[in-house]
Amino acid sequence: MHHKHSFRRKLQTFFLSLLLVLLTVAGVPSAAYTAEAASADTTMAVHFLDVGQGLSILVQTDGKNLLYDGGGRNAASFVVSYLEDQGVENLDYLINSHYDEDHLSGLVGCLNHFSVGTVIGSDYVHESKLYSSFMDAVSAKGLEVQYPAVGTMYVLGDAEFEVLAPQTVSSTDGNN
Repeated sequence: MHHKHSFRRKLQTFFLSLLLVLLTVAGVPSAAYTAEAASADTTMAVHFLDVGQGLSILVQTDGKNLLYDGGGRNAASFVVSYLEDQGVENLDYLINSHYDEDHLSGLVGCLNHFSVGTVIGSDYVHESKLYSSFMDAVSAKGLEVQYPAVGTMYVLGDAEFEVLAPQTVSSTDGNN
């Protein structure tokens, strides 16, 4: 139980850091903690999707879209529908934190439904049918999963985001 609590705290810290980095780079004052923020030059929206167990976050700025995780099997059609309702036609970035079902299933649905520019994932192999489905869907798009190093920077519209973790990943515990 302590391990699960520790992981959730690390995950919450990571997402808060990612959100603050994105908002800061987009020119939004660091005191702005709202889901939507605007400056004279840029508007950014961060959508935290309620997918039950798991996670899914959509970031939109300058007509660009980033999806971080996709929730579980029961949420896959919800995630696709929600993105459609937000006007998403393509995903510039599709990011998978790790290959557990409650983070990965919705991404497979999104890969099958939307045009995708770049796929970023964790650098380990997971022995599951879902992992194989994810990798097959990436391949069917003519893409390869990128495994960036800590510190790698990416551009999303007028914003940037940086990979903060992990430095190493164990194939036996992708949650770390």
